[in-house]
Amino acid sequence: SVGLLYMASYLWRNGIKARCHFHDLNGDYDSLKKNIETLLDKIHPGLVGVSMKWFPYMARVLEICQIVKTHSPHIQIVLGANTASYYWEKVIQYDFVDYVVRGDGEVPLLKICQGADYLPNCVYKKDGKIIANPITFVHNETNSKDIYLSHLDKILISRYASLFGSFFIPTQKGCTL
Repeated sequence: SVGLLYMASYLWRNGIKARCHFHDLNGDYDSLKKNIETLLDKIHPGLVGVSMKWFPYMARVLEICQIVKTHSPHIQIVLGANTASYYWEKVIQYDFVDYVVRGDGEVPLLKICQGADYLPNCVYKKDGKIIANPITFVHNETNSKDIYLSHLDKILISRYASLFGSFFIPTQKGCTL
């Protein structure tokens, strides 16, 4: 989702190298698995964030997370967006999910990347327990001036990246419908 681009942009501006790769959700499992494994072997990330924006794609998102964790067990898996926020109590139970970011995600994701002690808006596993911190970071007109797209030439690594020049990118928060 476009939300991942905003978060990756925010991470780059805060010294964290982040990349986005978009997958065709209609692709078969074997193609998806090969695509993800090739990408992981090329980039060697320490953390992978996956958007669980829409409920109908929940199974596919979990499939992506499981492929990542099976291929590279050391990678931390972070889920975020609307559906992850709503179903966080269920989603965090999966062995292959390490964090769920509820609500606005830029600052919480940065804190995860920085290894901060306190992770606002986050549910995560620590020492065999599930920690659920409250949603304390919420965008408003005073704290969201740093949330904008940048570094797209470094962030986008997808074969679909060239298509983004022709897509509408909303410039406000929330649903535009």
